[in-house]
Amino acid sequence: MIIYIMGAGRSGTTLLDIVIGNHKEAFSVGEVRKFFVFEGKPPSRDKNDNVYVFWREFYAGLSKQLKENKSIEKCAALEYHTSYPLVLFLRLFNWVPKSYCRLWRGFFKSFFDYIGSSKSMVVDSSKYPARAMLLSMVFDDVRLVYLKRNRRDVLKSFSRKGLEQPSKSKASAKAYHIINGWMCGIAYGLHRNHKCVVNYEDLVHSPSDTIASILEELGVDPDPILIDNLIQGGALSTGNVFEGNRIRLNDTLAINK
Repeated sequence: MIIYIMGAGRSGTTLLDIVIGNHKEAFSVGEVRKFFVFEGKPPSRDKNDNVYVFWREFYAGLSKQLKENKSIEKCAALEYHTSYPLVLFLRLFNWVPKSYCRLWRGFFKSFFDYIGSSKSMVVDSSKYPARAMLLSMVFDDVRLVYLKRNRRDVLKSFSRKGLEQPSKSKASAKAYHIINGWMCGIAYGLHRNHKCVVNYEDLVHSPSDTIASILEELGVDPDPILIDNLIQGGALSTGNVFEGNRIRLNDTLAINK
């Protein structure tokens, strides 16, 4: 099973990914849409970092056919917002380029083999709505979470400089948020499997109730240990998140209500 988290940048997708990734049957990978473009090297990690080693070892074990796929850049570009009209057209006919299917089927099959049978779910927070539609056509069991955040707070976050992701002007951030919301809304409406809409504000103010509701709506068995940890405000492991918000660079995090 793939749990895909979709939403705007700076809306908390990495945080939600990590929280769900602390479920006993889940593995959080963060944003992996550029995994092949980066040749399996997680950004902002030292070569001796455990997360860097984890992903490099996984990449080393992939088949030569996957790593040397000549369509890697094209597959990545297909997920960009600029390609959304094309992907929407493909979605209407339920058709995906074979190169894209081979690349991501190979990735997820290899990854499930790599992490072993103890985990039945992978949480991908690549957030792009085009990727949500593409993956839902490639795999039978993609469950979708659409995370929303107050526009004012998203705009405020985009104005901050010195972060990994580039800042945006107020006008461009506002336009981005509106357009992204429209694209996510359509992708969500077209999704035919389990899905739910979550507000970031609910996640940070009532994490235990919000996560319990998400799991129920996605048809995932509850994890009492995770829920109790959220109630107590305990530390959550950030795991092996490939890319995403800088909070991933800490070993643990806790949600402060």
